[in-house]
Amino acid sequence: MSNAYIPDQLHHMSKKELLEFAQTAHGENVKLMQQLAKANERVRELEKRSSPLLKTEDGLHSKESCDAAMIGQLRNQLAKANERVKELTKENLSIVNGVNKYTFDDVKVDFVAELNKFAIEQKIEAFNEWLYEVKYMEGVSARDLVDSAVEFLEQLRKEQLK
Repeated sequence: MSNAYIPDQLHHMSKKELLEFAQTAHGENVKLMQQLAKANERVRELEKRSSPLLKTEDGLHSKESCDAAMIGQLRNQLAKANERVKELTKENLSIVNGVNKYTFDDVKVDFVAELNKFAIEQKIEAFNEWLYEVKYMEGVSARDLVDSAVEFLEQLRKEQLK
């Protein structure tokens, strides 16, 4: 019936495998929805028809009784299709949520790492600028350097709060 299956542990699948699985499940869901629409249309057509008698292998029957039997069979098929659509919809939602969660977690980790790297680069750049300024100061005592460093740190903290 279906090429799609639900792995027991989605979190062990790679992003590519998750996306392929989601695409397969979505494709099956679309096909089932199309079949469901056709079945609903067929039921409506059968319900509209009305002919007094139909000849069958076992004799004459009213069109309504034949249609009723056909409608009953189609309704059973329709109920099964509806149930499968519900299952696939749940599966798709589960997969989409899983893919989104794993993707978001990966992006978040990468973003935090890049942000930390950027912050460190900015600190290094600022410290180098301070050292450059201090390098060309003449007659500066150790106390003056410490005061300058403290002033520089306070300025960085003020900028950080902005």
